Amino acid sequence: MASFGSTYKAQECAHKERVISMNNEKLTTFEKGWLAIFTIAITLATLYFSIGSQQILLDWIISPISAITGIFCVVMAAKGKISTFYWGIVNTALFAYLSFVAGFLGDAVMFGFFLVPMQFIGIKTWRGRLQRDSTEDVRMKRLTTKHRILIFGLILITSSIFAIFLNAADGFLAYFQANSDVYANLYERFGIVLLGPFLDAFSVVAQITGQFLMLYALEEQWDIWIFINIKNLFLWLFAFILVGELQAWMIVTLVMHVGYFGNSIYGKINWHRGVKHAKIM
Repeated sequence: MASFGSTYKAQECAHKERVISMNNEKLTTFEKGWLAIFTIAITLATLYFSIGSQQILLDWIISPISAITGIFCVVMAAKGKISTFYWGIVNTALFAYLSFVAGFLGDAVMFGFFLVPMQFIGIKTWRGRLQRDSTEDVRMKRLTTKHRILIFGLILITSSIFAIFLNAADGFLAYFQANSDVYANLYERFGIVLLGPFLDAFSVVAQITGQFLMLYALEEQWDIWIFINIKNLFLWLFAFILVGELQAWMIVTLVMHVGYFGNSIYGKINWHRGVKHAKIM
């Protein structure tokens, strides 16, 4: 016969498990609102800026679908749901094409040949890391301070070394450069020769690192996504300015990146709470 103490502890653990499950299973009102706002914003931007466009496939189909699936992908990631990878398959494939069209060949290679396959790996990996009695919610974890400093230090060092190579790159490595116009204008405006190459190098190194941290369901992935989203907003806005004319698909992509940035802040907060709940268990 179980003692009162053991019975009480069992009931307490069961209650905490139910609390965690309730917190993660359903989308909150905020999350539903976030999805609705950006889905509507993307749709309206597509309708308004694509009127009269001759690029039907790019402006009316690829760009809005990429943006909407991207928003759903990152919101599900912030929620810790395995469905993030299903949305991610569509988003990463379409965004690889958009990056190629925009001249961000490094991002095109990154998304098409790395991030697309990683979505399938993510599905398999997260299935083995789900919460107890859950078919969708992953168990969230956090790095130690020592490992956190080590990883972020390696990102900066590796990005700096890679930037030096990119600055004088040709052949295959040249595909990781944004494009010559972006590089030239960044140097003209800021006077830093390695700024363009460093942003590209950081994008490659950080996204690879962030994806692996995501596979292991680690909270620190969101620190990386925040920095990447700031960088992406900057570069896409800069590319839009360089074009000098209204491009519907670029407007929609910018709206998507604004959503990404806001969601990365929310994801950091949500996963920080999720790790605390997991420690209770």
